[in-house]
Amino acid sequence: MKMSNSSQILRGKARQTKDADAKKELLKQAEDATKDADAKLPDMYKEVLAKHPGTLSA
Repeated sequence: MKMSNSSQILRGKARQTKDADAKKELLKQAEDATKDADAKLPDMYKEVLAKHPGTLSA
């Protein structure tokens, strides 16, 4: 879940910072982290389901 939480952490840091340039950079990093997670997580979930077909996670 670290991947899906990283964008929220970056957005929180952006809210706390006073520097406009740092805030802009943190928000861009958060957007990139969200896009990365959106691209990778579905395949990761499918992999878990394939490896553990008879469990509650499936």
